[in-house]
Amino acid sequence: MVNKRRRAPAAPSTHPAGAASRDSNRLPHVKPLRFKLSDAAPLAVQLHTHAERVATPVMDMHYEVELGVVLSGSMTRLQHRKRFDYAAGDVWFHGFWEPHGYILRQVPCEVLVVVVWPPALASQQFPEAPHLQWLAPFTEYSGRKPQLTEAERKHAVAFAHRMKELAGAGGDSLTMLRRRLALTEFLLPFAARNRPAAHDTAEAEEYRRISPALQLAFRVERRVSNEEAAAACGLSHDTFMRAFRSLMGATFADFARRHRAAAAARDLAATDMPVKAVAARWGFTDESHLHRVFREHYGCNPGEYRHRMQ
Repeated sequence: MVNKRRRAPAAPSTHPAGAASRDSNRLPHVKPLRFKLSDAAPLAVQLHTHAERVATPVMDMHYEVELGVVLSGSMTRLQHRKRFDYAAGDVWFHGFWEPHGYILRQVPCEVLVVVVWPPALASQQFPEAPHLQWLAPFTEYSGRKPQLTEAERKHAVAFAHRMKELAGAGGDSLTMLRRRLALTEFLLPFAARNRPAAHDTAEAEEYRRISPALQLAFRVERRVSNEEAAAACGLSHDTFMRAFRSLMGATFADFARRHRAAAAARDLAATDMPVKAVAARWGFTDESHLHRVFREHYGCNPGEYRHRMQ
């Protein structure tokens, strides 16, 4: 069954702090979205067939990372206030809280979208290729369009059709595993692209070095300081800060705060925990601190978010 998006309250003039090019104040009608994803259910597969053109861009953003494949028709996608044309076989990647949208050019336009829970990718590792960082395509191609060979475009379309087939196969554990395996196989050439197999190159080493900080932020239910993250990586504070921002497109503090905000939002929607308890669980100073973060990320306070999502 294809998962449907549930929309959180709109925040037309706010966006999480991060790289300057990710400021949504200049983007039209950017709406934060929320997906019910977790370690146990890390993927949402969506099939959209757009039959009518729209006059204005459809914009959204979300904590989860996203990839999409155009199957037919064409569209212009907006990323980092840049515009890229996409046709059948083209692929896009979007990172954490990256505002993005589209304008339809040729209809009907059919696209497959896969939204992924970031911790599932951050913790994925195989002994045959331990240097591969499965989140890398979502940061490497943030704000730009992957340039694909004809063979890669055919591979993308085949992947999309496979995911369509699996999306209609139900939600049993084996089908969910097949979706994860299909996604992993599709991501492999992108994760490996420009990533040599050896560990002795600077960029592959940098990704490997910051990986403990990513895993720490995803594993603990509290605030992780820059100093603690740097220590987990065995790096000095300044070296870690430079490496993380260069590779991830945001500071570690911004990245970790977005993750904790998304986790708090998940608790508010799925449990009856008091707002104060949710704030304490996820490392916010107090309830008012959580209020400020929610205003920034979701355009409403935690109580309003809970009321609208339950």
